[in-house]
Amino acid sequence: MTAAQPDEFYDAAFRQGVAAFEAKAYDVALARLQVAAFGYIEDLPRYETAEAYIAVARRHLGQMDKARSALLRIVGAERVTRNFAALQLSPALRASVEEAAKALLTPAQAAQLTMPPPEQQIAASTPTPPPSAATDGVAAQLAEAERALNAGDPAHARQQYESILAATSLPHATLLRIGEGLYRARDFHTAVRAFERAGAFAKGEEPYRYYYAVALYESGRYADAKRELAAALPFIETTPDVKRYRTKIEQALD
Repeated sequence: MTAAQPDEFYDAAFRQGVAAFEAKAYDVALARLQVAAFGYIEDLPRYETAEAYIAVARRHLGQMDKARSALLRIVGAERVTRNFAALQLSPALRASVEEAAKALLTPAQAAQLTMPPPEQQIAASTPTPPPSAATDGVAAQLAEAERALNAGDPAHARQQYESILAATSLPHATLLRIGEGLYRARDFHTAVRAFERAGAFAKGEEPYRYYYAVALYESGRYADAKRELAAALPFIETTPDVKRYRTKIEQALD
């Protein structure tokens, strides 16, 4: 008997997982869909599709932390290539993912899964130059750092972010991503460096300003943390973490 090829094996696991999901056998669905997601890691659209089912199944089972982790894996993949808006998901599944994202993620993270990708320009006055090798290298390191964070390896993530931060010239958006990643990896001193290099925050970047406030507080810069928190609070969702840090920062002695 001929052994199944890897793609066939993972595709079969995915089909079995979806069938179990549709039958509301969420424990069975998770066992198969996690196998599929592992096999699809290099195929981001299929990987994101599997993780979408996983996130919703986890939420149905009341496993909110694990549902959030699945959503964050999709967010990490989206930062490499925007695929989610174009995935062939059923309306019910997409609605469930969006509902979960709004409930479990920060506004900036949820926007990755609930907002359509920017429309492509029909015509451009000048051709867009191809990405440089340096740009490709930064994107690869950012993706590796995200994978490390989502896999529970903050030490490797910090190493990748610090390596990128050593570059003398980085775009504002890249520095914000590095700052957020270092905040998630709890390297607050280096997160402050990244946010300070990014410069002024634009409208819509208030979630990053909140991360900056927390990093400042954890670095002992209480007056600066209070200033940044006050600027971010009117524009961000008041999650339990935000409430906890708001109390800590506002009660800190300068």
